[in-house]
Amino acid sequence: MKRRKKSGYLLMAMLTLLLLFIFALPAEAEPAANTIKVYTGINMYLDGAGFAPKDSNGDPIEAFIHSGVTYLPLRALSQALDLRVDWDGGRQSVYLWSEGKGGIAPFTAYAAAYREFLLDFEIDLNVDFPVYAYHLLDINFDGVPELGVWHHSGGSLGGYFTYYYFDGEKIAAVLDDQGLPAKSSDQARTLADPESKKVYFLQEMGSLQGNPNLTYGYVREMIDRGGALSVYDILSLRVDEESVSEKHLEKRYYYEDDFLSDAELDGCLITRYYSGGEWREISSGEYLKLKRELIPAGNNFADLRETGGYVYLYDSIVKMSADDDSVRITAEQIDTLLSMWRQYLE
Repeated sequence: MKRRKKSGYLLMAMLTLLLLFIFALPAEAEPAANTIKVYTGINMYLDGAGFAPKDSNGDPIEAFIHSGVTYLPLRALSQALDLRVDWDGGRQSVYLWSEGKGGIAPFTAYAAAYREFLLDFEIDLNVDFPVYAYHLLDINFDGVPELGVWHHSGGSLGGYFTYYYFDGEKIAAVLDDQGLPAKSSDQARTLADPESKKVYFLQEMGSLQGNPNLTYGYVREMIDRGGALSVYDILSLRVDEESVSEKHLEKRYYYEDDFLSDAELDGCLITRYYSGGEWREISSGEYLKLKRELIPAGNNFADLRETGGYVYLYDSIVKMSADDDSVRITAEQIDTLLSMWRQYLE
């Protein structure tokens, strides 16, 4: 710990003086070139030990002094201090990431990956609904967006989202506990708490019959395990239609908590809790209690569906149902989506 503290102070002092970045930049970076007079032969020490910075090829790199300012090889120094360095050519910016923040890709890296992915994106219409819109949002709080793909039936069946993320090299699908692409109803909320880093998909029941999108509910958790995102079931609720009577239908509730709190409805609600690798049936009261333990009333969770930006492939759901269901996103729309994300970050 002592070494890191000293190194941190050293880095702050060095970066205060640093006005020029001397390390191998990608070909896309084209900083202005000027001829200047410099003084070299500077000896460098890290925690009292001699430090000889080298480039990616192992060749020595010299620090130098110009106009009273000391210029240091940023990448070599950062690597010696266990810091990750990323170059964003689009913004002509350097990013330094401390321990615990590694793996955050520069904008240019994930933007290029998403652009390629979206241009080649294919769905099987025998299994999936057509794509209605695309959405960028930050699910795991690392500053790199995840991609929400909004599939819609074009009718009363509604739709759902599938999610994808940048794993540092390519775009990968967010999977469920069965190893299949996770699907979340477009009626569900994506609730995130920045403090606890918890993210839940919350679908709440709103009716005993009728619209199938309102006769079930669930709580699922998004988990980041070593950079791989997965969705796991926690709670499941659905209506046992055969047990619903006219007396039950007389109850005019609109909120899931009201249905769960009514003991007379316990017999027509199938409520389950996933624990120890298997589903266990529980009472409606237990379901409500567990849900509130996960997502307390009056919580600080924010709905991620309301962040980032959307690009719609159709003007409306009505137009979608009338149009060709093979409409694809364009390069211009992808640039718009990425631009929305940059604006959101700023």
